[in-house]
Amino acid sequence: MAVVQFINGLFEANHPLDSVVEYPNTENVSRKLRKLLSDAERSVKTGLMSEADGRAVVEYTEKLYRELYQGYDELKEADVMLKDWILTYSEEAELKGREEGRKEGMEKGIEKGREEVARSMLARGMALPDIAEIAGLSLDKIQALSQG
Repeated sequence: MAVVQFINGLFEANHPLDSVVEYPNTENVSRKLRKLLSDAERSVKTGLMSEADGRAVVEYTEKLYRELYQGYDELKEADVMLKDWILTYSEEAELKGREEGRKEGMEKGIEKGREEVARSMLARGMALPDIAEIAGLSLDKIQALSQG
């Protein structure tokens, strides 16, 4: 019972030892864990707590400490991985967008150039099939250009 009281005192609440405890501030909890160990040691020395209870307090405190920092480290690692992924993804998306924009711009430019060549050939009175072949455009496109 003394062990449960010590552990619950750490969190200033009643938490069953097997329940998940949310740690609001790792520095604050770490300081409380160190104080808990110190208080338990003092209580054993003064006879307020048995040696078995003192060992149990140390065992549970060390377990809490490990779980606290394991969870904290896992969160930090996940946070770093997420930030890296977001940066990588956004950089890749930006590069892909730029490349697609460049490619689309070039395709439009090439298409405009072919249309200009076709218009020049139309102005010189060349045959539509010849213009289509030389300009690399469909015969339908050449006919549309000749009418518009």
